Amino acid sequence: MVTYLYRCPKCDSTKEVTHSIADCDKVKIFCEECEGPPLEMERVLEGGTGFILKGKRWARDGYSNDK
Repeated sequence: MVTYLYRCPKCDSTKEVTHSIADCDKVKIFCEECEGPPLEMERVLEGGTGFILKGKRWARDGYSNDK
């Protein structure tokens, strides 16, 4: 199970929802904050990951450049 962040396009409220990766296209989350008919929330693709390259000889240190 993975936790996803959903955001309402109308009021910008957010909600965290846990579901399987296989259900990503099937799950529909509706905003409970907006007045009027329920509006479907959009999944937010977060850019940050926990992956960090440590040590020397990586691309940011010039590893990809032939010297």
